[in-house]
Amino acid sequence: MKTNHKLALAVLAGVSIGAAGAEVIHAQQVKTPPAYVIAEVDVADPTTMQKYAEKVPETLAPFSYHYLVRGGKTRALEGEAPKRIVVIAFDSAENARGWYDSPAYEAIKPIRQSAAKRRLWKAQTLRPLDPAHPATGPVNSHLTAHLPAGIVMPWRMSGIAGTT
Repeated sequence: MKTNHKLALAVLAGVSIGAAGAEVIHAQQVKTPPAYVIAEVDVADPTTMQKYAEKVPETLAPFSYHYLVRGGKTRALEGEAPKRIVVIAFDSAENARGWYDSPAYEAIKPIRQSAAKRRLWKAQTLRPLDPAHPATGPVNSHLTAHLPAGIVMPWRMSGIAGTT
């Protein structure tokens, strides 16, 4: 009988340690929600703007980013379409702000300011991207099949909590 108690206690201790370990591993895997820098751009001087556009990627390099939208055609679904939009995804709001305030980006802002008018804002999602979640996962093709290529649908931004 004592052997059965020892075995049961050992199994219970093993399960408890395993559950605690799984909880620690899960906590370490929780990611900071990504943030997006969104720009609406009206280019007045395309030649100067091209010089600016060539310099931007080197200012972004240290900040774990990728472009989601960079130029291309826009088409209004409601209201007036912007002339040009840019959406840059960052791993965190801190990286987005770090890039914007960086000395490298500060150095090229005057080029952009002389070439275009722009509205710029930052948005952070409510939760990290999760491919299984309908708000942050892949868009279902049956929902967008009837739309022209290149249209960004508003429900893809449903995880955005507003600007910060």
